Amino acid sequence: WTKKDSVKLAIFSVEQVLKYYEKKYPNDDRPRKAIEAAKKWLENPSKKSRAYVAAYAAAAAAAAADVAYAAAARRKMMDKIKKYFMKLVKNLKRV
Repeated sequence: WTKKDSVKLAIFSVEQVLKYYEKKYPNDDRPRKAIEAAKKWLENPSKKSRAYVAAYAAAAAAAAADVAYAAAARRKMMDKIKKYFMKLVKNLKRV
């Protein structure tokens, strides 16, 4: 298993979910640019293209982290709301 195999797998994986990301975040092109950079590296694995890939990969990772953080925050808030309403429902049954 080579580095190129890992890059190909990463490209394939991101391409499978990219449409969902772009639908939710239409103005964020960082993941698409990271894929383009990775494909350029596959064509020409030079130091320059490696730096290009690294820059866009970092940006794409930041985008993914932002989304994950927002999702976790929403989940935490939804859990709090659910607990609150479950408490209300439980109190209604007692009356």
